[in-house]
Amino acid sequence: MLEPELIEIVERGFRYAKMSIDKDATQHIAVLSRGLPHNAHELGMFTGHAALDAGRLIATKEDVESAIRRSLKSAKQTIVSSYLLAISSPHKNIYNQILLAAALSPTNELGYFYAGDLRCPLLAITNKGYGIDAYMRHLRHFCSKEHGNVLEKKGTRGRFRFRFCDPLLEPYIIMRGISEGLIKEDDVFRLKSQPINRLLFPE
Repeated sequence: MLEPELIEIVERGFRYAKMSIDKDATQHIAVLSRGLPHNAHELGMFTGHAALDAGRLIATKEDVESAIRRSLKSAKQTIVSSYLLAISSPHKNIYNQILLAAALSPTNELGYFYAGDLRCPLLAITNKGYGIDAYMRHLRHFCSKEHGNVLEKKGTRGRFRFRFCDPLLEPYIIMRGISEGLIKEDDVFRLKSQPINRLLFPE
């Protein structure tokens, strides 16, 4: 779904509950939902609950932060298990940062992204500039059974594109990244609002 449609889902739910939600909060929910109406509905509901718990009928971006924590607690065990298998390794690694960068990467209409698209989100996550060669093997690992086949790969050498096999993983990864302090919620919003320009960062 497009962002305006996700925003309408959230606003309609608040109108039904005879509550309201500010613009920043609805936009953040739309971005975190990653195009999935179920996630927009759930985050909107948890945001409303957080506002009511605080004694308010108007929900704000701070309530979205509480909604993220609630959503993570209610995540399906299959999603949690897929995430943990994807980043598992007996050695020190940056699998979780790479997977988060993949979830934050701009995609085409079919959900595919290129390896080069990770550079901007990875910079925001690590404050360090990485070349494609530094994380290409991580992307290949995410396409393997050992790491749960969380990504699928298509294309030819030098022009491989990737996408998540289960779209539900993307919002979970992003919200977990926020919750664990890997990235700020405002940076997530900024990255999704200003997709990478491939003229500046060619493949």
